[in-house]
Amino acid sequence: MKKIIILMMISVIFIAIPMVKAYSPSIHDTDWDIYTSGDDVVKPNTTVRYRIWGTLHAGWLGVRAKLVAQVSVYTTTQWTIIYSDYVLPEGDYRGDVSFDKTFSVNIPHNAVLNTVVYLRLETLTRDWRRLVLSIVQDPSYDQLKRDYDQLKGDYNSLQSEYNRLQSEYNNVTSELDHWKNEYNELASKYNTSSSELGTSRTLNSILIIMVIVFIATTVYSIIRRPKVKPAETARDKQ
Repeated sequence: MKKIIILMMISVIFIAIPMVKAYSPSIHDTDWDIYTSGDDVVKPNTTVRYRIWGTLHAGWLGVRAKLVAQVSVYTTTQWTIIYSDYVLPEGDYRGDVSFDKTFSVNIPHNAVLNTVVYLRLETLTRDWRRLVLSIVQDPSYDQLKRDYDQLKGDYNSLQSEYNRLQSEYNNVTSELDHWKNEYNELASKYNTSSSELGTSRTLNSILIIMVIVFIATTVYSIIRRPKVKPAETARDKQ
C-alpha cells in the first residue's frame, strides 16, 4: 500500500516537472567552429565539468583573436557568474588554430531549480550570449523517471501478487462453500434422523404401555372370575 502511494506521488511530480533537456550548444561561422559538452542536468551544491573545443580559422593572413568563456547561473535573486576564463588567450594567430579546454564549476547551493546554466562566449569581434549548457533540477527528470519506472515495476509485481492471492482466496471460499453445503446436508439428515428416532421412541412407549395394559387386564380378569364347585359323584348321592 505504501509503495502504491509513493508511486502516485512520484507520478504527480513526474507529470509536474517538464522534460527539460539542454542540448550542448555549438557555433559555426567563417572564423570559428566551437563545440561544447557537459551534463544536461545538474543539481545545486555539486561540481560539474564542461568542455569547450573547436577551431579558429585565422587564414593565411592571420588575425588577432581571443575566446573567453563565462558561465552563469541564476541564484536566489540574481544571475551569478560562477566561471570566467580564456579558452584561447588573446594573441595573433595564423591558419587553423585548434583549442580544447575542460574546466569544473561549482553549482551554488542556492541555485534556483528549473533554471538554466548559461554560457557566454566572447571574442574580439563577436559576443554569443545565453547559450544553454545545463538545466538545474533536484531531483532530475531522469532520476524521477528511474524511480517512477522502478516503483511502477514494484506496483505491477504487487498487483500480480494481489491477483494470485485473490484467486487463492476465491478457491478457498469456493471450497468453504462446498463444505458448508455438506455440513448443512448432514445437519438436515441428522435432524430428520433425530425426528424419526423420536417418533419411533414414542411408538415403542405406546406399544409397551398397551402391552402392560393388556397383561394387567388379563391378569385382573383371571383373578376376578367366580370359582365353580365340582359336581357331586353318584356315591356321594347314595
